[in-house]
Amino acid sequence: MRQLLIFTLLLPLCSGCFLNFAYMNRIHSDKKNIPKNLLITGQYQKSFQKLWGDPTRTYSQTVVTKGANAQISFGRGGGGGYFSMQRGRTYNLWYYAEKEVTLIFDDGLLVYWNWGKDPPSVADVEN
Repeated sequence: MRQLLIFTLLLPLCSGCFLNFAYMNRIHSDKKNIPKNLLITGQYQKSFQKLWGDPTRTYSQTVVTKGANAQISFGRGGGGGYFSMQRGRTYNLWYYAEKEVTLIFDDGLLVYWNWGKDPPSVADVEN
């Protein structure tokens, strides 16, 4: 009975240690990858701001369409690619002119990016 009580008390503590380790491992990975322009979905928005500084231009987009999901297209006619956004979600778009990249974050995590010297125009982020 005593061992069960000790196990019950230690289990949440060990789980917290593992989650903290996973978080710190991801932060360390971001510090290595972002300066090399190696982008991976799930990277933290705060890491980009710490390592690259403030973005040149920012957008915030909430999708409120009733039909199909909205999308952001890059380049003329979407030739540079597009990102389909889910209805009811708010996305943050950060454009870095010196890096020539637009980053799209959902809930503080990188979900999409587009390399290109032109940021999306305001019409491109309308839904």
